[in-house]
Amino acid sequence: MDDEIKPEKYRKLSVTSLVTGILSISFGILYNFLWMPIANLLNSSFDVSVIPFIVLPGIGIAIGLAITAVVCGSIDLNRIKKGTYNRKGKGFNIAGIVLGGLFILFVLLFALGEILVPH
Repeated sequence: MDDEIKPEKYRKLSVTSLVTGILSISFGILYNFLWMPIANLLNSSFDVSVIPFIVLPGIGIAIGLAITAVVCGSIDLNRIKKGTYNRKGKGFNIAGIVLGGLFILFVLLFALGEILVPH
């Protein structure tokens, strides 16, 4: 039994696409629910002016992960389409693109909703 990972079975771009897509969704959801308790830990008296400094970095990281998922999945799917790679990992690519695209879409919809219908 050799311990080598075969490159045609586990490609880095397809795994990266899937993992970053899952991380962007999970990090975005967790950060969305946990930013208020984090802010309360930082300040005993919560100041509303610190909300952008708490929320925006987390959303920025999650958007960066989603963009990475879409880009890596698209590059690998393009290589599969050209025939340079075999079809293994195509499902990982599609799942990563879908998860990353969904997260970007939700962020854009929520941002557009805040712009169009302010509180």
